[in-house]
Amino acid sequence: MCIRDSYSRDELKQHDMEKKFSSEKHTQLRFFIGDIRDLPRLKLAMSGVDIVIHAAAMKHVPIAEYNPFEAIKTNIMGAQYVVETSLNLNIEKVLALSTDKAAYPINAMGISKALMEKVAIAAARNCKHTTVCLTRYGNVMGSRGSVIPFFMDNAKNGLIPITDPNMTRFNITLDEGVKFVLNSLDNMNGGEIFVPKLPSVRIKDICQTINPRKNINRFGLSITIYAFINIVVVIGIIPVTGVPLPFISYGGSSLIINLMMIAILLNISKAQRKLNVKRWRLRVDA
Repeated sequence: MCIRDSYSRDELKQHDMEKKFSSEKHTQLRFFIGDIRDLPRLKLAMSGVDIVIHAAAMKHVPIAEYNPFEAIKTNIMGAQYVVETSLNLNIEKVLALSTDKAAYPINAMGISKALMEKVAIAAARNCKHTTVCLTRYGNVMGSRGSVIPFFMDNAKNGLIPITDPNMTRFNITLDEGVKFVLNSLDNMNGGEIFVPKLPSVRIKDICQTINPRKNINRFGLSITIYAFINIVVVIGIIPVTGVPLPFISYGGSSLIINLMMIAILLNISKAQRKLNVKRWRLRVDA
């Protein structure tokens, strides 16, 4: 029997999934409430599985900036716990989800995710029985906490606050993200960072798509912006964000292979790198 576990501290999300996929019909599913920081509970949840997709993270940039050590405990130490447990249990594959903010990081969230990548790459370099790799992609459109639902909620009140009209974001749909993760699982050799080639979208264009009738107006932070109706207010760049936001740090990897719709960052030994390049060329030629 193929066992599939869901491990999360989000009680509501687990409850909703358990209602949709009842244990009576889907006997192979197990739902665990737990924290990525809780090593004994994590070991219990990961026992009996062959593949681990590590998606747990502290993702909100301003919150991570205000609580940096909490980001360290979740994004770095949590990733180390996943890697350690995977090696101890001889799990076949581990794929960790990273973010575009890990490339040239300038905030606590991005730095913690960049170090999470280092943790996974170090494991890939040193382990023999477990294959470890990463994916790095942008904002999942419409996901909880993302910019599009935020703009749509604010548009109902007649005002959309944006940081800067030239701020850009890499966007990916939920279905595209899932397919990308599954494709990475199929093609991983160990030590790669899989990066999809995503369109870069200006925040201003997203606002005008949500409501084309709104005009971009510049107002200082000292003005009470909520007094205006049917406008987009530029409130200034948050100090811990960047414009434009890069996706790949070319100095942070041993080798980058550019394919048609994906870039692969290889962070492994020279011998293994040559072998992987040969494998990827065979796949491209095929």
